Amino acid sequence: MACDAARLTPVRRRAISDVPCGSAGSVVERFDQLPVRSERKGGLWVSAGALWHFSDLDRVVAAPIPDLPADSVRSVLEDREGGIWLCAGASGLMRMRAMHYRSLAVPEGLPSNNVKHVTQDRAGNLWLGVQHEGVVRVSPDGSIKLQGPAEGAPVSDPTLVYSGRDGSVWAGFSAGLFVNRGQGWQPYSDFRFVRGVYEDRQGALWIGTRSSGLVRIKDNVPAEIKLPSGEPIVRAAAFSEAPDGSLYIGTRTDGLYRFSEGRITPLNKEQGLPSNEVRDVHVDSEGNVWVGMRRRGLALWLGDRWYNPEELVNAVSHHVSAVYADAYDRLWIGSSAGVLWISRRDLIAAAREGRPIPPVHAITGTNDALDVPVWSGGQPVVWPGSDGLLWFATRRGAIAVDPRAIEPNTVPPPVHVERVLVDRQEVKHAGGVVLPAGVRTLTVEYTG
Repeated sequence: MACDAARLTPVRRRAISDVPCGSAGSVVERFDQLPVRSERKGGLWVSAGALWHFSDLDRVVAAPIPDLPADSVRSVLEDREGGIWLCAGASGLMRMRAMHYRSLAVPEGLPSNNVKHVTQDRAGNLWLGVQHEGVVRVSPDGSIKLQGPAEGAPVSDPTLVYSGRDGSVWAGFSAGLFVNRGQGWQPYSDFRFVRGVYEDRQGALWIGTRSSGLVRIKDNVPAEIKLPSGEPIVRAAAFSEAPDGSLYIGTRTDGLYRFSEGRITPLNKEQGLPSNEVRDVHVDSEGNVWVGMRRRGLALWLGDRWYNPEELVNAVSHHVSAVYADAYDRLWIGSSAGVLWISRRDLIAAAREGRPIPPVHAITGTNDALDVPVWSGGQPVVWPGSDGLLWFATRRGAIAVDPRAIEPNTVPPPVHVERVLVDRQEVKHAGGVVLPAGVRTLTVEYTG
């Protein structure tokens, strides 16, 4: 379908001929008049064959929009939802939407899309655990390096990758736990199949293993943390520290534990936890404890009970492997249904007051990106980057979301009522429908 250029407000060449951008200036010089459309955020869209976006009018900063399927954009229009509609001559009508995320996968240089873990060191390097490939370092300049024997790393499937506050990077393999302090990978211990590593605020290192229990190393002295019965705590993989210093420890098969003042307290199914198959735990800045689980999705500890209604399980999926509360009062959820977010404050209010859960939002973008399963295994699978991005490990690469750019769509979708049936008989509805006494059924068929 071809389309003709819409009627837009033109701006003459001399009005923006002083743009301090070489390629933008060359575009301006070729046209006597340029179709221009303002955007909601204060910038300008300029369609001059190619599509240009002027984001900062005070400094006149322009950038071309790459990878468009057509190079003959005649006009541009922004709708109420922020979608950009392009009229591209013979190429027809197109819609462009902002993507609040970016992905790092095979096309960008990863050896595989199956990213199991993600972390970032204090120098800004991104470290990824990639299934069947090993540990990958992504430098701040974008260069990608698979760690191998030359760096001292085993050629093996990693069970975890974790960055410490001192700049060290930890990686678990079937052969044991390794650490990289800037001079290559060195064996740290012979703990096999390490599922979780965590450094608490006091500098103690916590190591969760599949068969050797939970070990706490403080002042270079290791000590196994056991239950009061003397039983070991196995498969500990998720850790989160509360504002009061308590440490919550999630295990893959035995539920949740709280470590406080030298004592370990179970918080598993016997104490009301909806599922013992914990995949992640996150304590927010107010001390609220959020747990991601297999089979029961997301749960919130209210101090005397767990909040985990079926409505919430169905909304976020039955398998939640990542939970993180950002600085904008959103709760981010990594699940088998993809990367989601929900208002943290509204969800807490719903839990305490018995109200329906607030809307659950998916990251915007292509349909393929909406349902990317987030990895479920050793932690971390979600990591807050130093640049404000929030990274998720998924089965289609590492995905970075920018919480600062997220804006919920508050525009109600248009609705067209097609038919109204009263007691299975169609009635006219253009001016409204009045139901007499005794009506048993009302059916409204609509498109929205």
